[in-house]
Amino acid sequence: MDSLKKCSFILGTAGHVDHGKTQLVQALTGLRTDRLPEEKKRGMSIQLGYAPLHLEDFGTIGIIDVPGHENFIKNMVKGATQMMCVLFVVSAKEGICTQTIEHLEILKYLGVLQGIVVLSKTDLVLKHEIEARIQEIKEFTKGSFLENAPIVEVSSRTLAGIEVLKESISKILNESFSPLEENRLHYLPIDRIFSKHGFGTIVTGTLMAGSLVLDQEVEIYPSHKKAKIRRIEAYGKGVSSIKAPSRVALNLKGVDRDEIQVGNVLSVPNRRLDTCQAYAKIQWGQTRVRPTGRRPGSDLIDLFFGTSHAKVQVKKKRGMTYYLKFFAPQPLILGDRFILRTNRLLGGGQIIDASPVSKQFWLEKDPGQMQAYIQTLFKERPELRLETLSDMTGRLPQSLAGFMDVPQAKRKKGTDLFEICPQVPKIFLEKLKPLESSFEPFLAQNLEKEFLKILEANQEIIRLPKSMYLTKVQLERVRQTLQTHFQKNESICVSDIKTYFNLSRKFAIPYLEFFDIQKWTIRKGDVRVAWKI
Repeated sequence: MDSLKKCSFILGTAGHVDHGKTQLVQALTGLRTDRLPEEKKRGMSIQLGYAPLHLEDFGTIGIIDVPGHENFIKNMVKGATQMMCVLFVVSAKEGICTQTIEHLEILKYLGVLQGIVVLSKTDLVLKHEIEARIQEIKEFTKGSFLENAPIVEVSSRTLAGIEVLKESISKILNESFSPLEENRLHYLPIDRIFSKHGFGTIVTGTLMAGSLVLDQEVEIYPSHKKAKIRRIEAYGKGVSSIKAPSRVALNLKGVDRDEIQVGNVLSVPNRRLDTCQAYAKIQWGQTRVRPTGRRPGSDLIDLFFGTSHAKVQVKKKRGMTYYLKFFAPQPLILGDRFILRTNRLLGGGQIIDASPVSKQFWLEKDPGQMQAYIQTLFKERPELRLETLSDMTGRLPQSLAGFMDVPQAKRKKGTDLFEICPQVPKIFLEKLKPLESSFEPFLAQNLEKEFLKILEANQEIIRLPKSMYLTKVQLERVRQTLQTHFQKNESICVSDIKTYFNLSRKFAIPYLEFFDIQKWTIRKGDVRVAWKI
């Protein structure tokens, strides 16, 4: 692994206020990240803090220190969206607190998958108290991405455990770090803007994708202001180029400080990063408010993504898919993760279509336009697969395969965006309507494999034994018929099914087996009796 790749990693902190995150960063790096007078006066972080950490066997990586107080959760999310690994700090004196819980939820929604639990302030408690805290942490992290994470005991005051923590960080990096795709379009959410005499406008942020070089032309979104990179600085040193993921400061030529805002995104020119609507998969938390979007403006929620946040109207579509309407252009891209919040955390999600247009629009596109569109998508998101494009364009996967002549378009094993959230195109659902006029199940071989996969994942169809399927409309009619039957009868048999639904024995048997699987009925000899219908 070369030195440039070794520098490309972002570590972050998380945890309750006053649990020692900033002190931990200072113990690791020798630098204080609370730079504002108010932060020093109040003794807690308000803005994000940044520091370089040098590891002998890896190189220099960036650390983002986030505020722990609930009032500054917006800034915490800004930092968390940039992390690849988290130092999850829990005070040995106080244990699990309110923001400990919320921060872990936020990290889950934002897709952070690696971390180290840091038990801080161990010099303030006795040994048996430390052991009790460790058990508390193990119970708390059960079922989360931190369940099997190392727990490192430290004291930032005495520096006890700091070297062990550095070794744990190095171990994670050496075992699991892999560089990002180098052919991605560069993408940098801006988290700080200032001017310096003799230099002009300077912006900072974490380069999340792609690479940047001196004198490169860039564009600020969603304002579409163009600029040129005059100077690049990474971890206090001037460089001629930088690759993601890295903390970076850019001296820009051709744009004034007041033409840029925190939350804007710096990327390649002429990119479409100014959407007012999007489709997303949303996972709601325990204290959730599930929007319906029936009354205009009734479901306004704060949405936090990248280094930005905006008011959004959320409207449920189907399954876990929701339509998002913004009231000003937002620099969203496919795959962006976000948090939804009011006065409390509601949930989180991921963008599955950042530029939604009618499916008819794509159906009318000629092959040349489709190919250009698909190739642009794959440069932005190399992990895309046929199923995702089918969802976005309304075309069956087989019809899209011919447009995919770029290397990244090959099918890959493992997780893809389709598995994260497929939205079923209307043309797929229309294919089911002729099937709903009868009770006869349809066979798997009668529909395209990819078609079945999308519909089954969205619970538009239900699998019966013998590789047979029913639509959800058919199934509901069957369930109602079954309920009516048991209001007058104690049992049901094959001949009843054949009579009610006008089916042959070939189809009646899978029905009865399905009823047993669903626990609607229980078999007694040659008949079924009602159970939980």
